[in-house]
Amino acid sequence: MSRWSIILTTALSISIAAIILCSQFQGLLYDIRFYKKEFTRLNVREQVSEADSIASKLLDYFKNKKIDDYSIEEFSQREEKHLKDVKKLVDIGTLVYYTLVIAAIIMTAIMVWKQDIKTILLATQIGSGIAVMIILAGALFGQHFENIFTFLHPYFFEGSSWLFLKGDLLITIFPLQFFYDFTKEVMLRALMSSIFLGIATTTIRIILPPDRNTVIRKK
Repeated sequence: MSRWSIILTTALSISIAAIILCSQFQGLLYDIRFYKKEFTRLNVREQVSEADSIASKLLDYFKNKKIDDYSIEEFSQREEKHLKDVKKLVDIGTLVYYTLVIAAIIMTAIMVWKQDIKTILLATQIGSGIAVMIILAGALFGQHFENIFTFLHPYFFEGSSWLFLKGDLLITIFPLQFFYDFTKEVMLRALMSSIFLGIATTTIRIILPPDRNTVIRKK
């Protein structure tokens, strides 16, 4: 395998691992069913009866609105500022996700053109493995979720803008347990996707005819 192929394979593997994680995050972020399930489990509606409606407005803002098109009246000005900051991060994350997808498509197209079919499968296997390792590493630190959650916030939000009182609406609807459950669900879905993808690509590599196993077309 040439140096160029090694670089391309490594880049595609890392991209695939990131896409697996980001796609599950993106999917769950806008899944209102998860929010409703969590509101029931955490008894949120007993404190905020309109929690479902507020969550729907918030997801619509994150997905379809511009940052300054905020129109959720239920939250305070301080909460509004924080949600606008979250919206900025969501937009950046979405941009990074689609950039990775486009890059992966381009790299895959290059490999197909070079008849690197087996190398594409190898990169997918490696990417799935990287995702699994990241997930398992995250699981090891699960018991320290609150400390990690608190540690990371100052790097993403200015000053103390992310700190709220216990009775504030934002904290009432989205307590720490909600974010723990969200992270856990993303990791679980990503793990299942990684295992499926790893098994599928391994199977294909095994059954792929020898004449299609060309790593690089010889000139």
